[in-house]
Amino acid sequence: MPAVKRQSKSTAATPRVTAQSPSTTPNSKSASPSSGSGSLGLFLAILTFRLLNAFSVQTFLLPDETWQSLEVAHHMVFGTGYLTWEWAHRLRGYAHPWLFAQLYRVLTYLEERAGGLVGTSEVLIYAPVVGCGLTAAVIDWATYRFTRTWLGPAVARWALWASLVSWTMGTLMVRPLANAAETACVALALTAWPTASSSSGSSGAFPALRDLPRALAWAALGCLLRPTSALLWLGAGLQLIWHHPRWIGSILACTIPIFATALGLMLLIDHSFYGEWVFVPFNFYYFNVDQNLSAWFGTQPWYWYPAVGIPLLLTTLLPHALYGTYLVSTQPALAPFRRWLWIAAGVIAGYSALSHKEARFLSCLLPIMFALTGLGLQRHLALPARKRGRTTTASTFSLRPGALKYFIFLLITNLPVTLYTNLVHQRGVVDVVNSFRHQLHEQRSGLAQSDIAGSTPIEHILFLMPCHSTPYYSHIHYNVSLSFLGCEPPVNFNRPLAEYQYDSGSYGENPALFLHNYFDSPGSIASSPHPTSSPPSHIVIYDVDTSALLPVLHANNYTECGRFFNTHWNGDSRRRGDVVVFCRKPV
Repeated sequence: MPAVKRQSKSTAATPRVTAQSPSTTPNSKSASPSSGSGSLGLFLAILTFRLLNAFSVQTFLLPDETWQSLEVAHHMVFGTGYLTWEWAHRLRGYAHPWLFAQLYRVLTYLEERAGGLVGTSEVLIYAPVVGCGLTAAVIDWATYRFTRTWLGPAVARWALWASLVSWTMGTLMVRPLANAAETACVALALTAWPTASSSSGSSGAFPALRDLPRALAWAALGCLLRPTSALLWLGAGLQLIWHHPRWIGSILACTIPIFATALGLMLLIDHSFYGEWVFVPFNFYYFNVDQNLSAWFGTQPWYWYPAVGIPLLLTTLLPHALYGTYLVSTQPALAPFRRWLWIAAGVIAGYSALSHKEARFLSCLLPIMFALTGLGLQRHLALPARKRGRTTTASTFSLRPGALKYFIFLLITNLPVTLYTNLVHQRGVVDVVNSFRHQLHEQRSGLAQSDIAGSTPIEHILFLMPCHSTPYYSHIHYNVSLSFLGCEPPVNFNRPLAEYQYDSGSYGENPALFLHNYFDSPGSIASSPHPTSSPPSHIVIYDVDTSALLPVLHANNYTECGRFFNTHWNGDSRRRGDVVVFCRKPV
């Protein structure tokens, strides 16, 4: 729970916009000797919380959290792992999965040296979780530092509190998504972004220029990991030049080499894995904007982000974010922060121009959103400094009368949702893959097999579900034949769209007919790195399809051998019910 320092009304919300003495600058490097250890202690506390948060994740929400990160890294290091159609068309950059690949390589090296102590499949599963917890902790800590610089320490504590209890942070940012890594880079860049006016200082040099390279380095890294981050930094750069026109030469001289280096690294990394020179951002633009094929994955109206996306990100914190936005827009003392409102509006407008929208695409704006939320919370719930007693200390958290109920409301509308989403909702698709991994370990170690495998060795697993419903090789790890139903968009398809056929769509139209045709030609499903003409030893389905598929399964000698609870509800009717495993009985 954040604390509000005793301070006068005039300083509680006044941001640092001009050069100040070290004693009054919120992020002064010449603060008290204990400030460094205090900052480290705060970060370690946040890190501990986020590591526990990350290890609590037992569910699977978005395909990209493994299929575009861990799965690719597993393929890069071990040679097993499915690369989706985006990689075949050069739409994805390797920089983000490359980070996880280095972790896998370190574990492999330690395995060679330690003789089986660290290189087990379990370590390969859980080691990336540490990185995810660290990423989320960096976002929390950097959001606090950014808010402290621009809006003061009292607001910063509330912004940190908002970040810590946020459903979005506790559920999405602790998963191996490129959006989380991008948001961490954005937050770190914001902590060093210049705030001083061009008139500050008398030496004739831009006072904050010493911090600009660090900010630009983090911004460039964010663009390297997720190129669409450039939209935010284009707006921030234009704002910086607008507010400091005298120093445009110095700004450009600092910006160009850093971003050129990031661009060069991106080209080198992608060349090393694609085997040719590829400019991924152009391919991504051509596919998503020029050809508008991203609409294949769903379309939303232009107003979706303000009407649905942002409320999903902030949930019950939204009213205070709006209140903070109102305060920044109307109070002269908060005017310097308005540049971030304009930058955020530009990012939202840019993403709104695309047909396909997801709330996580705006996660790069979370530090700004939490800063505004912290401002709204501090003004609404915190007791003004002039009304506190003399015994109130800087570390005391003082609430207005009646504010405690609302404070508790914010907690119970965020933390339980986070726990449910991480521990319960869609956990069966993870449990079934973990079970296969454990059984493969037993099978290849000569140990007694678990109940799910029955008397059927695991040789070929068919995930007869909508595409990307489960993690894949990154969670199974063993080199076994896997197949799933593909859902590739109609790239370079010149006939009417109604004629386009793909596995996942054909299965959804008539599951029983699809499975019957599959048994007639087992190699007909192309989404397998190890195609085989033999029928699968195990078939995984959602319970919603059991009644339709049961006659076909029984006719082909399959019987239910495992069932995993998955979710109490699902907006996608194709993914409802338990996850059910069928094993092929020996003939």
